Amino acid sequence: MRSQFVGLMSFLIVAGSALGQDKAAPTEAKKSDVDEKAVRTLINQLADNVFEVREAAQKRLTEIGEPALEALKKAAKESGDAEAKQRLGQLIQAIQSSFFVEVRRFEPHNNWISRLAVTPNGQQVVAALRFGSLQSWNVNDGKEAIAFDWKATIPSWALTLSRDGQRLLVGSEDRVARIFDMKSGKLIKELKGHTGGVTGAAFLPDGKRAITGGADRSLRIWDVESAKELRAFENVPDDVHCLAVSPDGKLIAVGHTNGYEKPGTIRLWDLDSGREVRTLPGHTMRLCSVCFSADGKTLLSSSIDKTVRLWDVSSGQVLKTFQGHTGGVEGAVFTIDGKRVLSVGNEANPVVMMWDVASGALLFQTTPTDAGLLDVVALADGRHCLTSGKDGIVRLWQWKR
Repeated sequence: MRSQFVGLMSFLIVAGSALGQDKAAPTEAKKSDVDEKAVRTLINQLADNVFEVREAAQKRLTEIGEPALEALKKAAKESGDAEAKQRLGQLIQAIQSSFFVEVRRFEPHNNWISRLAVTPNGQQVVAALRFGSLQSWNVNDGKEAIAFDWKATIPSWALTLSRDGQRLLVGSEDRVARIFDMKSGKLIKELKGHTGGVTGAAFLPDGKRAITGGADRSLRIWDVESAKELRAFENVPDDVHCLAVSPDGKLIAVGHTNGYEKPGTIRLWDLDSGREVRTLPGHTMRLCSVCFSADGKTLLSSSIDKTVRLWDVSSGQVLKTFQGHTGGVEGAVFTIDGKRVLSVGNEANPVVMMWDVASGALLFQTTPTDAGLLDVVALADGRHCLTSGKDGIVRLWQWKR
């Protein structure tokens, strides 16, 4: 009893000194105002024998916020106390979540949103509904923007805009890829030739051609104006699950799959010859997304194996592995400056995480959403991103730093 009383008194003295002269301290202290020794003492008290001491220490650390974050992360790695470790994890997540704020929601009619595309100016977002057609909103006010003249009940798993933002390409499970006009919403062309669902699609940089990939183990190049197939790649070994075109239009990165739990393989294909250039093995389960950096020198991939990987395109070597998701990673993209990576988790870990490209460190993450997330796109302002999910909601997020 005496040791508990002493522990409680010790906490009150330290907490009082940490609060200092300003009794009405702000909920988030400035780093220069925080006593590092007091922070370490508070962290130690997360493992105290007295429940009230543990609770009060956690409350005060929450109030301190970001200035205590690095000390909390260090303690979480070193702590051997189960409850302290749990409290440290809660504190880290709460502080990191405060950096990432949900700004707005766009909600269709109770439907999964499988893929997103955003116009180059960041003003409109288009969503492919898994059991419906297409829907579009103005990002600034949340109002519906475009009425597409396509009513469908088939899933669509590929969605992309041309570089000028004037045309939209959609790949669907009915084996057809469709091109829409972004001003009128009208269906312009249908690209027919696949014998399996179209699961990957992209415009080439010239805007005159498009490439599609499917569950029929094929990659096909199309003329956009005539909707004629120009060429099919030969010797494609596995189903295509996702694809991306390099900024210079010379390489196609393809996430191949031959089963949900079987290793996924990334292959780089030369556009002109249609031949495989390089194989990037490493992911242990299905690939979910691939994305080139703005300079085309690196490639980002996400997988059900809970990792995001950064690859060197010229050598095919892994440069970084971003680990922290506790479930499959459905999508990953670079921020506009290329210095950070955004990734989204499925229903086992429905969060948005932001990573530092140079160090590979997790910078912060959102609080868990109501359902698994399926896609993420970064806006050109460098401060916002959009996510889609199985709860039928498109969310606009803003990060504070």
